[in-house]
Amino acid sequence: MPTTLLITGPRGIGKTATSQAVSDLLTSRGTPHALIDLDDICALSPCHPTDPLNHELGLANLTSLCANYRNAGAEIIVLAAPLRRDMAPRLAAATGVPEGDMAVVRLVAPEEIVRLRREGQGREQVAWKRGAVEDVDIGVAVSADAPLVDVAARALRELEEL
Repeated sequence: MPTTLLITGPRGIGKTATSQAVSDLLTSRGTPHALIDLDDICALSPCHPTDPLNHELGLANLTSLCANYRNAGAEIIVLAAPLRRDMAPRLAAATGVPEGDMAVVRLVAPEEIVRLRREGQGREQVAWKRGAVEDVDIGVAVSADAPLVDVAARALRELEEL
């Protein structure tokens, strides 16, 4: 059965790095999967006036990508994305699974670590990334203040427990 692993958390927490590490683990296991970073598929500037954070664009792109990946044999979609509570059902639907088949892992770290990571990105965030707001009480909290391979392994365990 197809499943989705959503890696979420605030900007700068390590969603992209963690999702890539999860992808590497799945590759080493021979598990057919696709890796999608929602930031990459929402990158339209300027944003449309009716979609100021490019959420609708991202969901439309995600739906198309996931259908193509599933048709090509992906059993798991690994998705890195900021998350608002109201978006969880829509993200699950866009990835082609019921919401109950989407494992949500919320990365957490002390604010100082997140601030330093954001500064380390070394670039001004475009409006649609600056405006992303996450609910911080959804999914299973996993500390991002640990070795990346450990964070990725913990995230995969959440998926396996579905």
